[in-house]
Amino acid sequence: MGVRLPIERRSPARERERAAQEPGRSQIHGTRHRRGGPFARNALWHGALAIALLALGVVAAYYFGRIPPPLTVWEVASASKISSGESGFLLSTPSGLAIGKTDGAVTPVHMEADEALLVGDVVVAVCDGDILAAKPDLPVKSIAAAFPDEVMSGSGNECFYTGRPQGGLLFGTNWILRRITLDGRIDWEAAVTGVPVNCVEKGNKVFVAVNDLLSGTKAQVCALDKANGRLLWEHDAGDGFWRALFARKDGPLSP
Repeated sequence: MGVRLPIERRSPARERERAAQEPGRSQIHGTRHRRGGPFARNALWHGALAIALLALGVVAAYYFGRIPPPLTVWEVASASKISSGESGFLLSTPSGLAIGKTDGAVTPVHMEADEALLVGDVVVAVCDGDILAAKPDLPVKSIAAAFPDEVMSGSGNECFYTGRPQGGLLFGTNWILRRITLDGRIDWEAAVTGVPVNCVEKGNKVFVAVNDLLSGTKAQVCALDKANGRLLWEHDAGDGFWRALFARKDGPLSP
């Protein structure tokens, strides 16, 4: 004998309405629960983030534990670096100039100057119409005459570069760059379109960082022939002021 039971389909809305009318019946009866709500998803995310941070900390502790901490080679109170070279760093100290070397020695130089360059182990500076040179163990001597408003622009191989305004300190004037050897010989002079703030030699060229004050501190880099100062190319480097110049490759720059 078979029995047929009537099948009644109830909608979720009708089930909620019925639950509201019957006191003591839970509102969630007759509804389907959803798994993994917002709380569960947030807990999963925070757990994964904590595991990732823990792994990163373990890796950092491993690598930093293998690298020894930096050592202080030398320390000079109230000093500032004004130049650097292969032999060390030229420092301005309250008692005058000094050369700090990587072997820990700090040697005073018997010269007073606000602006100077370190060329090998020789310090050169423009002072009172003269270009002076000095070594830590030798007295200061004049090696060449300086023009009014001439400044130090950079160093090279047994030489250095100075710049001066071509027409005095007139607004927008060109500047004259000079290449001078350590014995005072003037190799050449060349005109650039702004203030030569830095010079770097590489190969048979010298690269010059220039600021054109007339155009609102327009920055340029130009390459000159190291043998005669002839302009080879120049490149617009945008607006701003130069901090340093590094010659990465020998050749004109491409945009």
